[in-house]
Amino acid sequence: MTKSQEEIKESDPSQQLFEDLTYSFNFLKDIMTDDVAENLATSISGILTIGKEISDEKVNLHIVNILRKADVLSDVLNQYEELKEDGTLETVKGLLYGMKSLKDMVNDETVQKLGNYLATALDSIPKIDQFLSISFDEIPMAFIKGITSEELKEEVKKKEKVTNKDLISLFNDPTTKKGLWVFLLAMREMGKRI
Repeated sequence: MTKSQEEIKESDPSQQLFEDLTYSFNFLKDIMTDDVAENLATSISGILTIGKEISDEKVNLHIVNILRKADVLSDVLNQYEELKEDGTLETVKGLLYGMKSLKDMVNDETVQKLGNYLATALDSIPKIDQFLSISFDEIPMAFIKGITSEELKEEVKKKEKVTNKDLISLFNDPTTKKGLWVFLLAMREMGKRI
């Protein structure tokens, strides 16, 4: 700067202000890019939108109510954080998702099919009871115990070759005779029903 410019500067403070503003605008122009301008415009637009909404009397009343209940809101947020930290929130979300999935699966057709299965099961109870009473009767139980007995397994293992003499000697055994007799009686009863 020349001496005369410095003198003007000292004598006229408005000139100094003008120069400072010029430097400031030049600095802002240098740093202002399209992205910065767009972000600045978006921020200003957001602030103006919030200002417009707050100027609405209803919204203003709601905000004042929220601010008055800040302690309750703080408690709710603290509880939420605790539930999230200890995993309870995830568990509850999983249960709710499962309930929603179950609700989505249950429709009229599903309920009808479930009812049919239940009716079939209830109709089968007398037949199952009859089957079990026959199965656990003395003779069928004796047959089941006989073919699953350890003695039978041992005799079959130790006898590699069965001779006619072995078969004939079994006919002399009283328990074999009784078992064969029951077997033949059962065959006769079965023959009557065929």
